[in-house]
Amino acid sequence: MTDEDDLLEAVRGAWAETLGIDTEDVPLDQGFFDAGGNSLLLVLLWEQLDELTNHSVQATDLFQHPTVRAQVQLLVADLMSSTLYQLFADTADRQPDAPAVELPDKTLTYRQVRNAAEAVAEQIRDAHPPVARVGLFATRSTVAFAG
Repeated sequence: MTDEDDLLEAVRGAWAETLGIDTEDVPLDQGFFDAGGNSLLLVLLWEQLDELTNHSVQATDLFQHPTVRAQVQLLVADLMSSTLYQLFADTADRQPDAPAVELPDKTLTYRQVRNAAEAVAEQIRDAHPPVARVGLFATRSTVAFAG
């Protein structure tokens, strides 16, 4: 299954929960309001889609992309335009004290991981100018995630 297929199922699931219908009954090419939604339910759908993707989906985007398929395309385009770090940073901005990494011996918050990652990146940039971006490949461990 592709990421787009996963997003399609997730968006259909959000519509189903919001509209109180079975996922299989969610129309792919019918507008939200035509499918039984209203402005209050649209806000609930927006909250679910925003949570689902860890993005700042605007409520107005849902008016401009009123169908399941259109919303999936919106989310795919948004995901493809973001870097992995930007996706992480967006989540860290919204939920700095939420668990980001859970290891057998330690749980790290998004704030802790972000601070550690930025400190390591700064050390690398300082040691090897003019580096604009830094990426690391490491095994899963506390040191790998938080320096």
